[in-house]
Amino acid sequence: MVYLPTDLAGPLTWFVGAGMCIAIITINSVVNGAILAALWLIELLYWGPFHDNGWLRAFYMFPTVMWIYQGDTVSLPAWYFQLVWLIPHLEQLAMAFLLLLAGWFLLQHTEHLLKGTTTE
Repeated sequence: MVYLPTDLAGPLTWFVGAGMCIAIITINSVVNGAILAALWLIELLYWGPFHDNGWLRAFYMFPTVMWIYQGDTVSLPAWYFQLVWLIPHLEQLAMAFLLLLAGWFLLQHTEHLLKGTTTE
């Protein structure tokens, strides 16, 4: 199975943006990793609702692995490829841009990052 760079662009940037926002809000790397791992496992274990509901497809990170590759070949009609892979990946990239933008705005409030420090 060969992955193209575009196969991982949407999910990777979404996870980076979500991880950045969660890390800034929680200020705890363990909680950040646990939340991202829980999202990852939930999506891998319960992939059926993500495939059946059109509005959930944009939140599913693994359509290339679960829905498109069937063995060593890809034999899908063009409408299925666009519906299941292309449109959700473009939506993921848009959500990733919004998450990175939200993370950038959260980084502007540095007093929130220093809440655990003491002054002497």
